[in-house]
Amino acid sequence: MPPNSKWNMDIEMSFENNDNFTATGSDDVGPFVFEGGEITGGKVRFLKAYATHNVVYEGEIKGTKMEGHWWLETHPDCKGDWAIWPATAQS
Repeated sequence: MPPNSKWNMDIEMSFENNDNFTATGSDDVGPFVFEGGEITGGKVRFLKAYATHNVVYEGEIKGTKMEGHWWLETHPDCKGDWAIWPATAQS
């Protein structure tokens, strides 16, 4: 995928006390779940778990948008940037 391209995901997220969240969804790689979703002091961290591998996400909350960096759990040199926002919000 070229740099700065968007990787579309369909996500259903659930928040608990605005500090913890889970999600299920799918993208071009396949179905996934978000595990260990945690928001602390404007920072966010979660694991995107596919059937074959996990991706670590860390970042921050900016309004209704989450953004930061990701890397493969078993190959941290495979990494990139990410952003997630509600479908009703503008990027």
